[in-house]
Amino acid sequence: MLPKFSEDIIREVLAKTDIVDVISAHLPLRSSGKNYLALCPFHSEKTPSFTISPEKQIYHCFGCGEGGNALTFLMKYEKLAFSEAVRYLAERAGVILPQRRQDKSASPSRFDLFEANRVACEFYQKELRSSSEGEKARRYLKSRGFGEEVWDRFMLGYAPSAWEALLRHLRGKGQPLSLLESAGLVIPGRRPGVFHDRFRDRLMLPILDAQGRVIGFGGRAFAEGESKYINSPTTPIYNKGETLYGLNLAGKRIREKGRAFIVEGYFDLISMHLFGWENTVASLGTSLTNGQAYLLRRYSEGAILLFDSDPAGLKASLRSIEVLLEQGISLRVAKLPPGHDPDSLLQSEGRSAMEEVIQRSQDWLDFMWELRLEEEREEELREEVQKVRRVLPLLASMRDRLAAGKYLSRLAEKSGLREDLLQQEMKETAGRGMRFPTFSAPPSSPYPPEERQALEIALIYPEKRERWAQLLDPAEVSDPDLRRAFVLYFQSGSQGEEVLRQAICQGSDEKLRSLCTAIWAKGRRDLENEEAAFRDCVGKMREKKERSWRRELRRKIQEVERARGPQEALRLLSEHPSLKSKHRVEGS
Repeated sequence: MLPKFSEDIIREVLAKTDIVDVISAHLPLRSSGKNYLALCPFHSEKTPSFTISPEKQIYHCFGCGEGGNALTFLMKYEKLAFSEAVRYLAERAGVILPQRRQDKSASPSRFDLFEANRVACEFYQKELRSSSEGEKARRYLKSRGFGEEVWDRFMLGYAPSAWEALLRHLRGKGQPLSLLESAGLVIPGRRPGVFHDRFRDRLMLPILDAQGRVIGFGGRAFAEGESKYINSPTTPIYNKGETLYGLNLAGKRIREKGRAFIVEGYFDLISMHLFGWENTVASLGTSLTNGQAYLLRRYSEGAILLFDSDPAGLKASLRSIEVLLEQGISLRVAKLPPGHDPDSLLQSEGRSAMEEVIQRSQDWLDFMWELRLEEEREEELREEVQKVRRVLPLLASMRDRLAAGKYLSRLAEKSGLREDLLQQEMKETAGRGMRFPTFSAPPSSPYPPEERQALEIALIYPEKRERWAQLLDPAEVSDPDLRRAFVLYFQSGSQGEEVLRQAICQGSDEKLRSLCTAIWAKGRRDLENEEAAFRDCVGKMREKKERSWRRELRRKIQEVERARGPQEALRLLSEHPSLKSKHRVEGS
């Protein structure tokens, strides 16, 4: 099991961590004054509202309210347990953690799975380079023009044909069988309790995440009668529909170029990279999924599809267009010559042929309008209507409403139909299942304004903590979340602002975390007299409490008057003479 880490260790890990480095490894950031901005990874948005403060070492999204520190970001984004997030940051920062105690009944952690895949990848690489059986893989790669520098760049390997070659290697290194099965490296045999390697006699292509960690494998067969490619199954660290092959190599180039090339297969990507298009990723399937499109949009808002030109490839292009438009990606489609994929075209015709294909790429609407699928070869009028009906759902699903309006006008020109008619049909299409995109509005504040403002002043002027403690007792705060915030604030005392941020960011109260990170992310605002402003807030809090107390007491007096008569009510009034002018008892 994983140990519980002391607060001192967690504090040391955070002190040696730069939240900008952590988040920029996952999201493209741009500078904005003292802070950084990004599109929020936790909700859909067009304009960046995800703010990272290097000064406070926190993040906050002003769109959905998510906020926290480097640990909470990793827990939310990478779906890590708290202890795993601490380990991740500790390894980056060079902080030595307490040794783990083995618990055979515990499920493998994500870090264990990463490590198992890393060791497996090294095993496959060694087999490719030095084993006699790997000679067939070496000959195959060299016949395609892929020398050793390519093997290293893409970490290529070879899986031996023996049933238990990898299993014996990993077990010899102390890896438990349950871990290897969870990683998808071994599979059960026909006899109970017997396992063997998933990949045998195959060229191995490791799949890495954006951080360069091996999360799965693809294996190309050499033997006849075998499936040409098999992939790792879904595991806690690998989901094919949420992974883009080559993103670890292409991410930086995609950001620099402002667009990505999207291909289907492993060797399509390798050839594109070798011929200079290093901003290429592969879908590892026939069409993009929503998860892959969402991942791509973190790196660029532009893309060019380079799928095969056969019927299956054309249909894959259509499905990919839909999911990319839903993510607001500006899209073009390149048509490859019949019988070619990107790999075969580059290998046979060279770079100039691919440059010509890219130069002739079409805007997605032009591509769809000219496309004629086999089942649509009917009379011209019906074909035109079919094309319109194929495009309208895509326009209805686009996140960018202005772009959708522009394309609707172009569709009217192409079809010869009135734009208002198309707009009405698009709305009806949306009503039949395609929905117009919705955007998360910034959450409205549920807190009493004077109490929230008092907390804001306290947080942005921490050097006056002792003075604020003299002016306000947390018991005077009516909202329980804000009362808890003030208690933590005053308790942190001389330990410093970092201790307070750690306590709030790692606490279980998400509302409180969101409120405080929003205040910290906005940064310090200079007040003409912050003490006077704080006193004003406290005065309003006390006035509101007094009014509430008076209302409640008058309600009780009225109940007493109705139940016991005016004399008893007069007795209560005598105990609270300040209410006499505002309450007239019958008969007095």
